[in-house]
Amino acid sequence: MDMSAYFDEVIRIASNTATLGGDRVTAAALGMHLRKAHPSVDWKSYGFKKLSDLLADPFFSSTLELVKTEKGALAVAVISKNTQGSTPHVETYNPLRKAVWEAFTLPSPPGRRFFNRLTGAVRIGLDATPTPADDWIELEKVGLPEQRRWAECFVEEQLKDTPSVDDARNLVHLHTWHPHQFGLDLERLCEGLMRQWNLYRSARVSAYVKKWLADQNLPIDWAFQTKLSLPEPAQVETSSLPWAQEALRCSPEETKRLILAALSQLPVEQLLEIPIPSRLILSALSSAKSR
Repeated sequence: MDMSAYFDEVIRIASNTATLGGDRVTAAALGMHLRKAHPSVDWKSYGFKKLSDLLADPFFSSTLELVKTEKGALAVAVISKNTQGSTPHVETYNPLRKAVWEAFTLPSPPGRRFFNRLTGAVRIGLDATPTPADDWIELEKVGLPEQRRWAECFVEEQLKDTPSVDDARNLVHLHTWHPHQFGLDLERLCEGLMRQWNLYRSARVSAYVKKWLADQNLPIDWAFQTKLSLPEPAQVETSSLPWAQEALRCSPEETKRLILAALSQLPVEQLLEIPIPSRLILSALSSAKSR
């Protein structure tokens, strides 16, 4: 997930979970929901030491405001849409689950992509249908031509009465057009246009996935996060795991050292989420005390 997509997730999750005083959510609660929705990344992945540093980024200035609760806790207030001027309306959805977003939008890895009709699991980068084949439905990612068409619609729908419209039209027709670069180029034309495009694109992807689910007679909550969502059921898998194949060639001790070295690079917050049998934790604590 690129930074702009993660920023959009912050806004959507803050908006969906804002219940404190009607339009606020504590930073602690927002951080918990962000980790639950995207366990493999957090604000540190994008260069922010703390969640408060992320929320202070100018990107959020028109949508989120840092405030304090009555008890002095840091919170995020969602700025009312009525105070944001005359920005054209864009239909919004609950955020897509990370695995689903990646399956429909990421250009890599190459290969076929499948959705399990019984569990909602997602697998990408495959050469053949997983087994049993009748449990899996093949899906097609949203290609660049379709996203370029969205960009054309965005310009005509959202920017038609702005001074930037002609320059934006030229950007759409660049030979090297890419949705993320398009957002960066729009931001150079006028501050705030990148966020506007990211929200528009996210809504289009969500509508695309929603229609695909309906066509396949699949439950919508297998793709979208809601306030009552169960933990992420669909993790992206690939047909090949080079690190695992490499590990199998090593001795058990070498494999253990490889895994421990990888774990040492994770932040403490993610380490605490790894299920480890209690007896092993207690044994390690006992050994540490005896030294």
